Amino acid sequence: MALLKVLEFLISATVLYSFGLAVYRIQFHPLAAFPGPRFAAITYWWEFYQDYCVKGGGTSFIELDKLHEKYGPIVRIRPNELHVKDSNWYKTLYPGPGHTILHKALAAERASTDRKDREGPGKSQQPSNLIERIVDSDLPPEERRPSRIIEEVLVLLVAGGLPVANAASVAVYHVLNDPRLKMRIQGELIQRFPNLHDTIPANEELQALPLLSAMVKEALRIGDVLIARDPLIAETALQYDSWTIPAGAAVSMTFVKSASDPGIFTNPARFDPDRWL
Repeated sequence: MALLKVLEFLISATVLYSFGLAVYRIQFHPLAAFPGPRFAAITYWWEFYQDYCVKGGGTSFIELDKLHEKYGPIVRIRPNELHVKDSNWYKTLYPGPGHTILHKALAAERASTDRKDREGPGKSQQPSNLIERIVDSDLPPEERRPSRIIEEVLVLLVAGGLPVANAASVAVYHVLNDPRLKMRIQGELIQRFPNLHDTIPANEELQALPLLSAMVKEALRIGDVLIARDPLIAETALQYDSWTIPAGAAVSMTFVKSASDPGIFTNPARFDPDRWL
């Protein structure tokens, strides 16, 4: 009997807690005034339901578009997360490159490489690779933990692998599928590098070619494979239109939505490097 009473108490307490938490998140949470489905405001299980319980699975990405059609450009998709669909606000949320240890290490690596080039071989005793650069840096100890370094290396491998390979495949396909574009790019390369078969141009020289650079940008735009959101925690209050987003709230956008926004790119599904010229 005692055990039964304990179980009854635990069940009752769980139900009351869940009910109180739901009421708080709907009525009194700092994001309570933002539009969105009640299910998403109450629990973090909304996204799980869309991805694993709806027939076909993996529908949360598609469902976001439906939510924005219904509720507008800013939607509450989790108890403490807002999603914004407005390409004009992208640079407000993501004003520049991140400040992870990877970015810091890469910056130091580039500086070290430049210094080695100036000094010549055998004159520098600096760390020889990115991981050594992180380990031997003056970053706080918690930023140099093995688990933290592994996370950053995985980011580097993924970001430097799949998106680049996919963009290259997209570029090759569209260039070969468009004889006129192929001839224009060949002409630009031959004009700048008459002996292209005998020499390998430097990256800086290739980046100076307008059409080739435009083709790369268009391939990155149309071939983007990162459909996941990139939530950031607002350290200070943010303003979106008439909405004030409180500090501490997670805010996310989806890059692929901006890259295919017809308000920015005319006929966004079309591969058109000339849009960058």
